[in-house]
Amino acid sequence: MSMTLEQALEANAQLQRELAVKNNQVNELVEALNAAGQREQRLQAEIKKLLKRLYGPKSEAFHVDPNQLLLDELLAEALEQAKAAGGDLQPDDVLPEAEALKPRPRRRHKHGRIDLETLEDTLDVQDIIVDVDDDQKICPETGEAMIQMGQEVTRKLEIIPGRIIIKRFIRPKYVSPPAPQSGVVMAQLPAFPIPKCLLGVGLIADILVSKYTDHKPLYRIERTFKREAVHLPRSTMSAIAVRCGVEVFFSLYECLIQHVLSRDYIFSDDTRMPMQMQHLSPAEREEIGSPSLWVYGNAIGPRQVFYDFTLNRTNEGPQRVLANYNGYLQADAYAGYDVVFNNPKTNAVEVGCWAHGRRKFNDALDSSPRLGSEVLASVRELFLIERRADQGGITCADERLAIRREHAKPILEALYPRMAAMRAEILPKSPIATAITYAINQRGALTRFLDDGRLRLDNNWAENHMRPMALGRKNYLFVGSPRGGRAAAVIYSFTESCRLVDVNPVHYFKDVLWRIASHPTDRLEELLPCNWQPGPPVSDRIIMPPMVRGADRTLA
Repeated sequence: MSMTLEQALEANAQLQRELAVKNNQVNELVEALNAAGQREQRLQAEIKKLLKRLYGPKSEAFHVDPNQLLLDELLAEALEQAKAAGGDLQPDDVLPEAEALKPRPRRRHKHGRIDLETLEDTLDVQDIIVDVDDDQKICPETGEAMIQMGQEVTRKLEIIPGRIIIKRFIRPKYVSPPAPQSGVVMAQLPAFPIPKCLLGVGLIADILVSKYTDHKPLYRIERTFKREAVHLPRSTMSAIAVRCGVEVFFSLYECLIQHVLSRDYIFSDDTRMPMQMQHLSPAEREEIGSPSLWVYGNAIGPRQVFYDFTLNRTNEGPQRVLANYNGYLQADAYAGYDVVFNNPKTNAVEVGCWAHGRRKFNDALDSSPRLGSEVLASVRELFLIERRADQGGITCADERLAIRREHAKPILEALYPRMAAMRAEILPKSPIATAITYAINQRGALTRFLDDGRLRLDNNWAENHMRPMALGRKNYLFVGSPRGGRAAAVIYSFTESCRLVDVNPVHYFKDVLWRIASHPTDRLEELLPCNWQPGPPVSDRIIMPPMVRGADRTLA
């Protein structure tokens, strides 16, 4: 049966329409396949990232073994490109390139016997005489008493377990028998930090340090006291710690905040601090997001830090603390700090962290080894320049700035155009694309260290001050209330500040708790850990003003 021309044209048109539908279906399938491939790539990268965190090395530094570079063409090519971009990276007064490429040697602890004789100047010494009987001191030849010609000293390092004692404050009462109407004379009690508290300042200091420095939960501290036949409930210790944080030390804490924020270069970071919510209503729980602890510390001058507790990980904390801050603020790229940098009332300048940027490229190294290693090699050279300056003893900010502009600036001027060109080679949602976007968006903050020689390349100081909190919450799990969170922030501020200036926190708390109630408020800076000098030891006889005549009782 022959087809007419019109029928043939209609059949051809129908085939064309079916072909177009098939083509559209193929395009849809191709797009779906590409999306599935990208999703699989992201999932594989996440799996490798998690496995690396679980089983891989914890260091994020990009170490290169010169012997292995010959076997790894990708890394060799990346290093050559970095050198070509930065030129000769060897200042005259620093290590040569061959030495700089070697892995940093690990510190080795000195082993051997302890020299106990040198420790006698710092530790208490208890002498035990090991002598012979008096009968043995008679000479068998002459029958006369022998004389001592010297002595042998054998030293042993010993420990005396902590002893709990009762300290009695005895106040004599005086009265005049001929004139009893004149009343009773009795001294006032010293100004204790917590009125009516049964614990002395030494025991309070021990509890604070045990929990916030040694990270012992209160139930373990309670168990320790039970071994000494003293029942001290954990609820009592918790109440005392909270009162110390929100009442006793609060004025000194505000003084510490002013000390840190008065510097023109500070750093900040945050970590979560779980809080118990069983006692809260459902409405109150909804208002609480992710309770967090924020650290702020000065990088110039005697280093001190303080912590701030917030019920949410929003910009409310930085906005309240840094409302009037003027200077450099180094932090990660968390958007919560933007309210500080964009505030017209402040003059805060953002300083970026290359450790965060390097971490993102390190996470993307498995999915994009060629591009990732190329960027990591350049970032590694930036940190090598800083390490060489440190090893060369360069502490002057102007000298360090000159070295950075001579050697680090060319690396960055070549790196950023290269990262922009990489975008044409990668998928837009791949891990390497995320890392490149972070570095390009943060270019101003990440290159701020080229403006001031005092600025650091990374914010690792702030992250290091988060480690005690991370270790503590693994033991005590959470804080009991917002009041407890604020108290923890205050006490952590002083324990970490003591560590920075090499002050024993037990000695510090014991001394400050004894003095703070009577210390002049206009001289509180004297009690900050960076300025603290121990007061005179408390003797067994204290002179206090007398109480009002006729009063024979007082609130202890």
